[in-house]
Amino acid sequence: MRFFVPLGVDLNQKTKYEVTPLNFALIVQNMPVVEELLKHGADLKARRGDKNLLHYFVSQNRLDIAKFVHAKDKSLVGERGEKGRTALHLAAMHSDAKTCSWLIEQGVDPHALTQDGKSAVDLVAGPNSQEIRRFLLSLGTKS
Repeated sequence: MRFFVPLGVDLNQKTKYEVTPLNFALIVQNMPVVEELLKHGADLKARRGDKNLLHYFVSQNRLDIAKFVHAKDKSLVGERGEKGRTALHLAAMHSDAKTCSWLIEQGVDPHALTQDGKSAVDLVAGPNSQEIRRFLLSLGTKS
């Protein structure tokens, strides 16, 4: 890092796949590099496609990294992505009940609807779908 910053390298430059150096360092869990990138101005708000960093890691079922990102910028959890999906909608589609529970603890509305009127229960999918569906329905989330 110390070699690139003085050269004026853009720490937020995206690849053709919309991955920034910060995205990549988080994906491979190189936390010393993550901290250096943040110290030198890497943007936690950089989006990868229609998702912010927290959304991306929730959709990858990486609660550990989502928690790290949330600790650095608590506003990301409240943002919406494509079709008005919240982080909870993405967790229902791609993660597990533990991630859904954590997101609700962080203030994500379990009753929020997407732009086309879908609740998190409506979007439940994947190998953990029964567990997620039971959890969300126990909160009174409507389908």
